[in-house]
Amino acid sequence: MVESVLDRLGEEVTGIVSPVSLCMALTVALVRLLNPTGDNAGTSVYIASAYYKEQGDDSTAEKITGSIVNAAIFVGVIALMTFVLVLLFKYGYTKAIYAYMALAGFSIFFVLVGIIMLQLLVKFQIPLDAFSFSFMLYNFSVVGVTALFFWPAPILMKQGYLVVTGVVTAYMFTFIPEWSTWVMLIAMALYDLCAVLTPHGPLKVLVELAQERDEDIPALVYEARSTGQPRRLLHNRTHQRQLGQHQTGTSCSAHLDDASCAALHQVTIAQTSNDSPERPGVDGAEGSPPDDRGLATTGGIMRRELAESLQGLPNLLQRQSQDCNH
Repeated sequence: MVESVLDRLGEEVTGIVSPVSLCMALTVALVRLLNPTGDNAGTSVYIASAYYKEQGDDSTAEKITGSIVNAAIFVGVIALMTFVLVLLFKYGYTKAIYAYMALAGFSIFFVLVGIIMLQLLVKFQIPLDAFSFSFMLYNFSVVGVTALFFWPAPILMKQGYLVVTGVVTAYMFTFIPEWSTWVMLIAMALYDLCAVLTPHGPLKVLVELAQERDEDIPALVYEARSTGQPRRLLHNRTHQRQLGQHQTGTSCSAHLDDASCAALHQVTIAQTSNDSPERPGVDGAEGSPPDDRGLATTGGIMRRELAESLQGLPNLLQRQSQDCNH
């Protein structure tokens, strides 16, 4: 049974919606457990309240103005970091990018996850000594950083660590005041659109550079692909097919049917085989004489196939042209 486009599209949508829904559910659960009253602490994410710290008795105009300035500062820092990332990737400083991403990932897994786990231990009154807690948290952090950036870990492990990253980050942002949160979300959405869709957007340039070089982008990107074939392998096969079509100089037009395309492809293969240089002998040594009988037999078969293909090609093209005129 041939897999349809809708089936593949449904699998991709499900692969993205599932982790997003899981992140939302876990974030809501953490908020209900650890911050049920919804207390705001602007200092938890300092950059989100660098200019204005929202107070309950402030006027609406002050909240809107201060939130816009906070969002502008936050987006400006994100844009600056993105441009630095693009420049480092463009000029080949990928080791610096991996070092920074490893440090950021370790900080998330060790510091932020550690804070949340301590709060959960206190909440449920679970006894645990400091040495065991630090040892488990350190191993969890090291394995996470290694799996995400340096080790070809199973895809489920990577997805699990990325879900943890999303949950922790979303939970920390719940401590931002309400007006600043909504204005910041709108500003980040607009920035993402510009960074991805504009011709010289930093994210668009970064993706294009990665595709040209056939390199992975060192970033916390969730992958919903299957474990059957890596993305690099699929890209290499596509590139080889495109390169082969370009070298042969033969392409099927939209006005040709499958039979005509098959005939053209067979002619191209025969021509390429006839034009290919002779290989050395069986032993592979340089200067060894080739087998004349084998070459003669192979050349005769190729010439016969080429002649048969050329004889049938005009009839196919003429019939297809008549069908198009009707």
